[in-house]
Amino acid sequence: MNKYLQYIIVFLILINGFTGIAQNPKIDSLLNVLNDSNYSSKAEILNKLAFAFDYIDREKSIEYANKALASANNESNKTEMALAYRIIGSYYEYKNKIEQAFENYYQALIWYQAINDFKGEAQLINLLGILHGRSSQYDSALVYFTKAYNIANEIQDSLSLTMVYMNLGLVYYHWSEYEEALKYLELSKEINIALNLKEGLGRSYHNLGKVAFKWTKSELALDYYRKAYSIIAELGDHKSLANLCIELGNVHARIEDRDSSIFYYQKAYSTAKELDATRIMSIALGNIGNRYEDSLDYKTAFEYEYKSYELIKNTNDRKRMAERLQSLGDLFRLTGQIDSAKIYIEKSLKISEEIKYKDQINVCYRSFYYLYRKIGDSKLALKYYILYAELYNSMFNEKSGKELAKFEAKYNSEKQASKIKILEKEKEINSLELKKQKQQKSFFIILAGLLIFVGLLLFNRYKLRQNNYRNKMELKTQTVEHRLLRSQMNPHFIFNSLNAIQSFISENDSETASRFLGKFASLIRHNLNSTRSAFVPLDQEVKALEINLELEKTRFNNCFNFVIDIDKEIDETAVQIPPLLVQPFVENAIIHGLALIKSDGLIELIFRKKEKAIEVTITDNGIGRKKSSELKNNSQMLKKSIGLQLIKERLELLNHHGKENNSFNIIDLLDKQGQAIGTKVVLSIPYETIY
Repeated sequence: MNKYLQYIIVFLILINGFTGIAQNPKIDSLLNVLNDSNYSSKAEILNKLAFAFDYIDREKSIEYANKALASANNESNKTEMALAYRIIGSYYEYKNKIEQAFENYYQALIWYQAINDFKGEAQLINLLGILHGRSSQYDSALVYFTKAYNIANEIQDSLSLTMVYMNLGLVYYHWSEYEEALKYLELSKEINIALNLKEGLGRSYHNLGKVAFKWTKSELALDYYRKAYSIIAELGDHKSLANLCIELGNVHARIEDRDSSIFYYQKAYSTAKELDATRIMSIALGNIGNRYEDSLDYKTAFEYEYKSYELIKNTNDRKRMAERLQSLGDLFRLTGQIDSAKIYIEKSLKISEEIKYKDQINVCYRSFYYLYRKIGDSKLALKYYILYAELYNSMFNEKSGKELAKFEAKYNSEKQASKIKILEKEKEINSLELKKQKQQKSFFIILAGLLIFVGLLLFNRYKLRQNNYRNKMELKTQTVEHRLLRSQMNPHFIFNSLNAIQSFISENDSETASRFLGKFASLIRHNLNSTRSAFVPLDQEVKALEINLELEKTRFNNCFNFVIDIDKEIDETAVQIPPLLVQPFVENAIIHGLALIKSDGLIELIFRKKEKAIEVTITDNGIGRKKSSELKNNSQMLKKSIGLQLIKERLELLNHHGKENNSFNIIDLLDKQGQAIGTKVVLSIPYETIY
């Protein structure tokens, strides 16, 4: 699916190339008029040329705009002077030179006011609002957009109204007030459709996609972005296309399609680099860094995040600065650099609060929650979790849920209407091409046969690959199980057990020797039988654990006792679990913890039933992992690590076979002085029930 989408995008880009070529006749015509000395206003033609080059060649556009300004000044043509200043301001805005853009827009506004051009005045005030928004001054932006709305509404200028509605929607979007944002964006879209304004409609779809994305409606967002892409590609607005690639990458990241998300981010970066669009380059690099963070490649993530930070810190885009600081703070937290993490997240929170960027404020609250939870400060962790939950609920409340339902309903209604139009068109086409289809009937029969043949080949190949994959996984499972069995058949345990039996015999204690030998044989038989089945009854596995514990207790001169507690809700005969998963942790607890304290040892095994798994807790009061590692030699520690690695591999295979959330967690138990008082293992394993 992703490859097909990429082919479509490449096709659209090729169309975009032809769009630029199609504009050449218009430019040639304007150049011919420019050379006509009889034409009254040279400034007017130069401004039109500046507009014509706006998407094709920005440098040519500014060149003609400056010439238009000079000519308008000579002609005392205030209208064309205002327009030239406006085009020049747009150029500097495109180049992210905000001060120069402000200066030229203000000059244009002065001239529009001087000639009482209310339409031009409304549009310039709207552009000044956009500049304030780009500088993260959303309060000021709202003031300008409101002024522009009042003028445009009074003179009933639909073109100005659609721009103002869109920008009002974006202010509320940046404030995370999505219901209000949606209201204005929908108004803008309706006017764009009514006036057939392609550029405005493309932006409307883009911004509606952003709202859908915030409401976690990925499919809806993707559909809006694709509509926007097709329109904007046709217009040849490469900067907007780069922005859309960022949004497409975000959607694919959310649906966990990492490769596609990075593809779009890299495309956005390369396009922005050609355009010298610093802000987009920074966003693309930062988002690529986030994807590497998701895959735990923190080193590469840092590289991209720092590149992104270096680009954005030289701009006045405080919104993106806040995002980058928080992302770097999270990376510092994940790599254990707590002090640096606090500094960066605090900076991000401060900027976000200053510009009322609620989404980012909430992200900072969440980052602080994870940070304080990591360092064990439960009080501050709880504080930031409450702040996060309250702000999140305020942004996504019952009202927003109703608005979302209306949003989706309207979208689906429009989609259905579009389908009906398409079906009617298809019916018309089918009736016109009926004769042609009859002539091509034989061709389609051959083609259908060929497709069926190819389909069968592909299906057979797919089945072979599936069988090979299944066989490979089964072989891997058997290999891991056999390795796990060998790791459980500890030669020291067997040797010591046989020595104990020999000792009982030499002491003429035949009854004890016989009992010990029987238990030893039962344990060996259980271990061997366990490899024949993927799951065994819980009561059998518990019985084997009891035998193992009794034998180990004898081996180590009764230096410990044990307790096995099974939840009353568990039917031990009906519940089945994978064999040989609990025993390695029991062995580690005895050998690396209890055996070294010589007496008064205790190991507790607790079996509890969770929603989709049996949770086994193995707790001992031994010397702890740190002390044990200091006392043990390398070969002993290597054996322990190999045993744990085998358990990890076994759990991963179970996860792969649809048994989800299987894992284990080893916790060091400490007293109030920070001294080791034992170890706890929490093991989550799947189960099946026999009915």
